[in-house]
Amino acid sequence: MTQDADRIKIICKIQEDGAFQEQLLLNESDTADEAARQASRLLRLFSPEQLTRQLSAQYGAGSVLVFRTDTRQMQEFSDLLTAHGGQVTA
Repeated sequence: MTQDADRIKIICKIQEDGAFQEQLLLNESDTADEAARQASRLLRLFSPEQLTRQLSAQYGAGSVLVFRTDTRQMQEFSDLLTAHGGQVTA
């Protein structure tokens, strides 16, 4: 990742009460921009709750799924989708 791109991290986990939690961070802060929201929508295409529940069942409570990207990669992805008439709507 380049230094001028903001880092995006999405942390998925199952809470003690069994509820699914997704935390979206931009440069380690809870403040998110459009690229971070698009990364979150992209992740949802891969059923993060189901994957996180499978990880918890396989590896035990406290397992987390972390998706990492940056704003530059998300802009490149968005440009690619636009060039081919697509968009992430999940």
